[in-house]
Amino acid sequence: MTETGPPPLAPRSRRPLTRRLALPLVSGKGSVAVLLGCLVLSALVIPLAARLPAWVEFELVLVAWWLAWVLVLAHLLYRGRRLSDDYAWRPARSWVPGAAHILGEAGSSAGDAGSGCLQSAEEACLLLLALALLIGAAWLLLEVAVPALAFLAYALVRGMLARIANDRHGCERSLHRAFAWAVLWATTYTVPLSAIVWGVHVWMRSRPA
Repeated sequence: MTETGPPPLAPRSRRPLTRRLALPLVSGKGSVAVLLGCLVLSALVIPLAARLPAWVEFELVLVAWWLAWVLVLAHLLYRGRRLSDDYAWRPARSWVPGAAHILGEAGSSAGDAGSGCLQSAEEACLLLLALALLIGAAWLLLEVAVPALAFLAYALVRGMLARIANDRHGCERSLHRAFAWAVLWATTYTVPLSAIVWGVHVWMRSRPA
């Protein structure tokens, strides 16, 4: 008679416990892009479609912003999602390979060639200078200013989203709790802007004509 031993144990998961218990993450960059897209779209469409006084259009835009915040926050809270931090600042790229070396050589020889250039080809020098300034301005705008504004917007909006989504509100699979917290935080974020718009409107009306 063959002896039968105890049944083999099911293989345990090789993933670390922290990995198995981790809450699902959603892209912070994608969430910020969706929310900012809704905010910008409403800010562009509502004034074009409403044709109302400016302060009324501002208030309608803020209502649309409030609704966008509510929907995004309620979705994250109801699903139990946590926002990742997946957008990193990248250094400015050089548009011309070896530009530093070229500029160094040009700077060292500028003193010798400057007087002859001004005497023989003043217009060509001015044209080259204007072209260099234009390229430099375009590089500064596209490689420094725009990425800096994008990173600032990401850090601000992602921080506001993560402040709620990454906190423990106990809203997973609870629709009424998710919407309640979403309404609370969306109101917290938009009421100051609405108060500023209303204050400016009251101040403009109080000014003598």
